[in-house]
Amino acid sequence: MTVGEAEDRSKAEISIVSVNRDEDILPRPDASFGIMEGDVLLVVGEYDAITEFEERCKSGHG
Repeated sequence: MTVGEAEDRSKAEISIVSVNRDEDILPRPDASFGIMEGDVLLVVGEYDAITEFEERCKSGHG
């Protein structure tokens, strides 16, 4: 899944502002950036939106 797809699938407004992958911190990934299993995302938005996004990611429905 890409950053753009993840943000679009969120029912609430969230933004992915960086991705931590292994030893690398990748700031401001563009919409075409591919999210991989094990990536740690820094997400901003309303608390409820972030909680919903986290649950969707954990359930595999990103």
